[in-house]
Amino acid sequence: MWSCSRQREKLYIKYKDEFSKDSRKFIEAGIDLRRREEEEKRLRRQRTIGISVATLYGHQAQVYQVSFSPDGKLLASASGDGTVRVWQTDGISVATLEGHKDRVNQVSFSPDSKLLASAGNDNTVRVWQTDGTPVATLEGHKDRVNHVSFSPDGKLLASTSRDGTVRVWQTDGTPVATLEGHKDRVNQVSFSPDSKLLASASGNGTVLVWQIDGTPVATLEKHKNQVNHISFSPDGKLLASAGSDNTVRVWQFVHN
Repeated sequence: MWSCSRQREKLYIKYKDEFSKDSRKFIEAGIDLRRREEEEKRLRRQRTIGISVATLYGHQAQVYQVSFSPDGKLLASASGDGTVRVWQTDGISVATLEGHKDRVNQVSFSPDSKLLASAGNDNTVRVWQTDGTPVATLEGHKDRVNHVSFSPDGKLLASTSRDGTVRVWQTDGTPVATLEGHKDRVNQVSFSPDSKLLASASGNGTVLVWQIDGTPVATLEKHKNQVNHISFSPDGKLLASAGSDNTVRVWQFVHN
Protein backbone atom coordinates (compact mmCIF):
# COMPACT_ATOMS: atom_id res chain seq x y z
CA MET A 1 0.00 0.00 0.00
CA TRP A 2 2.73 2.37 0.85
CA SER A 3 4.64 1.75 -2.34
CA CYS A 4 1.45 2.18 -4.31
CA SER A 5 0.79 5.43 -2.49
CA ARG A 6 4.29 6.57 -3.26
CA GLN A 7 3.74 5.72 -6.90
CA ARG A 8 0.55 7.73 -6.98
CA GLU A 9 2.39 10.56 -5.27
CA LYS A 10 5.13 10.41 -7.89
CA LEU A 11 2.57 10.39 -10.66
CA TYR A 12 0.75 13.32 -9.09
CA ILE A 13 3.97 15.26 -8.63
CA LYS A 14 5.00 14.56 -12.20
CA TYR A 15 1.61 15.59 -13.52
CA LYS A 16 1.60 18.70 -11.36
CA ASP A 17 5.08 19.62 -12.52
CA GLU A 18 4.16 19.20 -16.17
CA PHE A 19 0.99 21.24 -15.66
CA SER A 20 3.00 24.00 -13.99
CA LYS A 21 5.43 24.08 -16.90
CA ASP A 22 2.56 24.26 -19.37
CA SER A 23 0.98 27.03 -17.29
CA ARG A 24 4.19 29.03 -17.38
CA LYS A 25 4.32 28.60 -21.13
CA PHE A 26 0.71 29.72 -21.39
CA ILE A 27 1.32 32.75 -19.16
CA GLU A 28 4.49 33.67 -21.04
CA ALA A 29 2.67 33.29 -24.35
CA GLY A 30 -0.10 35.53 -23.02
CA ILE A 31 2.41 38.18 -21.96
CA ASP A 32 4.10 38.04 -25.36
CA LEU A 33 0.72 38.40 -27.07
CA ARG A 34 -0.16 41.44 -24.98
CA ARG A 35 3.22 42.99 -25.73
CA ARG A 36 2.73 42.43 -29.44
CA GLU A 37 -0.75 43.95 -29.26
CA GLU A 38 0.56 46.99 -27.36
CA GLU A 39 3.37 47.43 -29.87
CA GLU A 40 0.92 47.20 -32.77
CA LYS A 41 -1.30 49.82 -31.11
CA ARG A 42 1.70 52.09 -30.61
CA LEU A 43 2.71 51.74 -34.25
CA ARG A 44 -0.87 52.42 -35.38
CA ARG A 45 -0.92 55.60 -33.28
CA GLN A 46 2.35 56.70 -34.86
CA ARG A 47 0.89 56.06 -38.29
CA THR A 48 -2.29 58.06 -37.59
CA ILE A 49 -1.16 60.84 -35.22
CA GLY A 50 1.37 63.55 -35.99
CA ILE A 51 1.89 62.71 -39.64
CA SER A 52 3.34 65.62 -41.60
CA VAL A 53 0.94 66.24 -44.48
CA ALA A 54 2.68 69.20 -46.08
CA THR A 55 5.35 71.84 -45.52
CA LEU A 56 4.38 75.17 -47.01
CA TYR A 57 7.31 77.13 -48.39
CA GLY A 58 7.21 80.60 -49.90
CA HIS A 59 7.38 83.23 -47.17
CA GLN A 60 10.62 85.18 -46.97
CA ALA A 61 10.42 86.01 -43.26
CA GLN A 62 8.95 84.71 -40.01
CA VAL A 63 5.37 83.45 -40.16
CA TYR A 64 3.37 84.90 -37.27
CA GLN A 65 -0.02 83.28 -37.58
CA VAL A 66 -2.02 80.78 -39.60
CA SER A 67 -5.75 80.20 -39.88
CA PHE A 68 -8.03 77.63 -41.54
CA SER A 69 -11.08 78.77 -43.48
CA PRO A 70 -14.37 77.75 -41.81
CA ASP A 71 -15.16 75.33 -44.65
CA GLY A 72 -11.80 73.61 -44.08
CA LYS A 73 -10.67 73.92 -47.70
CA LEU A 74 -8.04 76.64 -47.35
CA LEU A 75 -5.60 78.11 -44.89
CA ALA A 76 -3.92 81.50 -44.80
CA SER A 77 -0.61 82.54 -43.27
CA ALA A 78 0.59 85.98 -42.13
CA SER A 79 4.27 86.84 -42.37
CA GLY A 80 6.91 89.39 -41.55
CA ASP A 81 7.61 89.68 -45.27
CA GLY A 82 4.42 91.76 -45.59
CA THR A 83 2.42 89.12 -47.42
CA VAL A 84 -0.50 86.82 -46.76
CA ARG A 85 -0.39 83.49 -48.52
CA VAL A 86 -3.43 81.33 -49.19
CA TRP A 87 -2.95 77.59 -49.55
CA GLN A 88 -4.87 74.43 -50.09
CA THR A 89 -4.48 72.10 -47.13
CA ASP A 90 -2.17 69.83 -49.15
CA GLY A 91 0.27 72.74 -49.52
CA ILE A 92 -0.64 73.88 -53.04
CA SER A 93 -0.34 77.66 -53.28
CA VAL A 94 -3.58 79.46 -54.17
CA ALA A 95 -2.60 83.12 -53.94
CA THR A 96 -0.05 85.56 -52.55
CA LEU A 97 -1.69 88.70 -51.17
CA GLU A 98 0.62 91.69 -51.47
CA GLY A 99 -0.23 95.18 -50.33
CA HIS A 100 0.89 95.67 -46.74
CA LYS A 101 3.96 97.89 -46.32
CA ASP A 102 5.19 96.11 -43.20
CA ARG A 103 4.78 92.79 -41.46
CA VAL A 104 1.37 91.12 -41.25
CA ASN A 105 0.47 90.14 -37.70
CA GLN A 106 -2.71 88.16 -38.13
CA VAL A 107 -5.27 86.96 -40.67
CA SER A 108 -8.92 85.94 -40.31
CA PHE A 109 -11.45 84.33 -42.66
CA SER A 110 -15.06 85.45 -42.94
CA PRO A 111 -17.66 82.92 -41.75
CA ASP A 112 -18.59 82.00 -45.35
CA SER A 113 -14.89 81.48 -46.24
CA LYS A 114 -15.16 83.93 -49.16
CA LEU A 115 -13.16 86.81 -47.65
CA LEU A 116 -10.18 87.21 -45.42
CA ALA A 117 -8.86 90.19 -43.50
CA SER A 118 -5.27 90.90 -42.53
CA ALA A 119 -3.88 93.10 -39.74
CA GLY A 120 -0.61 94.87 -40.44
CA ASN A 121 2.16 96.84 -38.82
CA ASP A 122 1.49 99.51 -41.46
CA ASN A 123 -1.57 100.59 -39.38
CA THR A 124 -4.03 99.12 -41.89
CA VAL A 125 -6.49 96.28 -42.22
CA ARG A 126 -6.86 94.83 -45.68
CA VAL A 127 -9.79 92.78 -46.91
CA TRP A 128 -9.31 90.31 -49.76
CA GLN A 129 -11.08 87.68 -51.73
CA THR A 130 -9.37 84.34 -51.25
CA ASP A 131 -7.97 84.45 -54.79
CA GLY A 132 -6.02 87.57 -53.82
CA THR A 133 -8.35 90.20 -55.27
CA PRO A 134 -8.29 93.31 -53.02
CA VAL A 135 -11.67 94.34 -51.60
CA ALA A 136 -10.85 97.21 -49.25
CA THR A 137 -8.08 98.91 -47.31
CA LEU A 138 -9.24 100.02 -43.87
CA GLU A 139 -7.34 103.09 -42.69
CA GLY A 140 -7.81 104.96 -39.45
CA HIS A 141 -5.61 103.37 -36.80
CA LYS A 142 -2.67 105.49 -35.66
CA ASP A 143 -0.41 102.58 -34.81
CA ARG A 144 0.08 98.96 -35.80
CA VAL A 145 -2.97 96.71 -35.99
CA ASN A 146 -2.66 93.66 -33.76
CA HIS A 147 -5.81 91.70 -34.50
CA VAL A 148 -8.82 91.58 -36.79
CA SER A 149 -11.97 89.47 -36.51
CA PHE A 150 -15.17 89.02 -38.50
CA SER A 151 -18.51 89.03 -36.71
CA PRO A 152 -20.27 85.64 -36.71
CA ASP A 153 -22.98 86.97 -39.05
CA GLY A 154 -20.26 88.08 -41.49
CA LYS A 155 -21.53 91.65 -41.76
CA LEU A 156 -18.83 93.42 -39.74
CA LEU A 157 -15.24 93.15 -38.72
CA ALA A 158 -13.38 94.65 -35.78
CA SER A 159 -9.72 95.57 -35.48
CA THR A 160 -7.51 96.28 -32.48
CA SER A 161 -4.42 98.44 -32.39
CA ARG A 162 -1.49 99.57 -30.33
CA ASP A 163 -3.12 103.02 -30.50
CA GLY A 164 -5.52 101.84 -27.76
CA THR A 165 -8.66 101.72 -29.91
CA VAL A 166 -11.00 99.17 -31.39
CA ARG A 167 -12.51 100.02 -34.75
CA VAL A 168 -15.62 98.43 -36.23
CA TRP A 169 -16.07 98.32 -40.00
CA GLN A 170 -18.36 97.02 -42.65
CA THR A 171 -16.59 94.48 -44.83
CA ASP A 172 -16.38 96.99 -47.69
CA GLY A 173 -14.31 99.27 -45.46
CA THR A 174 -17.03 101.67 -44.32
CA PRO A 175 -16.33 102.78 -40.72
CA VAL A 176 -19.05 101.93 -38.19
CA ALA A 177 -17.57 102.98 -34.84
CA THR A 178 -14.35 103.78 -33.00
CA LEU A 179 -14.31 102.31 -29.50
CA GLU A 180 -12.18 104.41 -27.16
CA GLY A 181 -11.65 103.67 -23.50
CA HIS A 182 -8.57 101.52 -23.16
CA LYS A 183 -5.52 103.13 -21.59
CA ASP A 184 -3.03 100.86 -23.33
CA ARG A 185 -2.67 98.86 -26.52
CA VAL A 186 -5.52 96.54 -27.44
CA ASN A 187 -4.32 93.01 -28.11
CA GLN A 188 -7.39 91.15 -29.31
CA VAL A 189 -11.12 91.44 -29.94
CA SER A 190 -13.93 88.91 -29.94
CA PHE A 191 -17.56 89.15 -31.07
CA SER A 192 -20.37 87.54 -29.11
CA PRO A 193 -22.05 84.65 -30.95
CA ASP A 194 -25.10 86.80 -31.76
CA SER A 195 -22.84 89.56 -33.18
CA LYS A 196 -24.43 92.14 -30.85
CA LEU A 197 -21.47 92.66 -28.50
CA LEU A 198 -17.73 92.61 -28.69
CA ALA A 199 -15.06 92.38 -26.03
CA SER A 200 -11.53 93.75 -26.23
CA ALA A 201 -8.40 92.72 -24.32
CA SER A 202 -5.90 95.37 -23.29
CA GLY A 203 -2.29 95.71 -22.27
CA ASN A 204 -3.32 97.38 -19.00
CA GLY A 205 -5.07 94.26 -17.68
CA THR A 206 -8.65 95.22 -18.48
CA VAL A 207 -11.34 93.72 -20.67
CA LEU A 208 -13.95 96.10 -22.05
CA VAL A 209 -17.31 94.93 -23.38
CA TRP A 210 -19.12 97.08 -25.93
CA GLN A 211 -22.19 97.31 -28.05
CA ILE A 212 -21.38 97.40 -31.74
CA ASP A 213 -22.02 101.15 -31.92
CA GLY A 214 -19.36 101.77 -29.27
CA THR A 215 -21.61 102.06 -26.22
CA PRO A 216 -19.73 100.67 -23.18
CA VAL A 217 -21.38 97.70 -21.49
CA ALA A 218 -18.88 96.56 -18.86
CA THR A 219 -15.31 97.01 -17.63
CA LEU A 220 -13.75 93.82 -16.30
CA GLU A 221 -10.82 94.54 -13.98
CA LYS A 222 -9.14 91.69 -12.14
CA HIS A 223 -6.04 90.77 -14.12
CA LYS A 224 -2.73 92.01 -12.71
CA ASN A 225 -1.02 92.17 -16.08
CA GLN A 226 -1.94 92.47 -19.74
CA VAL A 227 -4.81 90.43 -21.17
CA ASN A 228 -3.71 88.49 -24.22
CA HIS A 229 -6.84 86.72 -25.42
CA ILE A 230 -10.59 86.62 -24.83
CA SER A 231 -13.35 84.30 -25.99
CA PHE A 232 -17.13 84.13 -25.62
CA SER A 233 -18.84 80.86 -24.78
CA PRO A 234 -21.06 79.47 -27.58
CA ASP A 235 -24.24 80.65 -25.83
CA GLY A 236 -22.77 84.11 -25.21
CA LYS A 237 -23.39 84.00 -21.46
CA LEU A 238 -19.76 83.69 -20.41
CA LEU A 239 -16.52 85.36 -21.36
CA ALA A 240 -13.06 83.96 -20.66
CA SER A 241 -9.87 86.03 -20.56
CA ALA A 242 -6.25 84.88 -20.60
CA GLY A 243 -3.66 87.08 -18.90
CA SER A 244 0.07 87.50 -18.51
CA ASP A 245 -0.55 87.24 -14.75
CA ASN A 246 -0.71 83.45 -15.27
CA THR A 247 -4.48 83.32 -14.84
CA VAL A 248 -7.59 82.63 -16.87
CA ARG A 249 -10.68 84.43 -15.64
CA VAL A 250 -14.27 83.55 -16.48
CA TRP A 251 -16.89 86.28 -16.38
CA GLN A 252 -20.67 86.16 -16.46
CA PHE A 253 -22.94 88.96 -17.56
CA VAL A 254 -26.45 89.38 -18.90
CA HIS A 255 -27.38 91.51 -21.88
CA ASN A 256 -30.56 92.10 -23.84
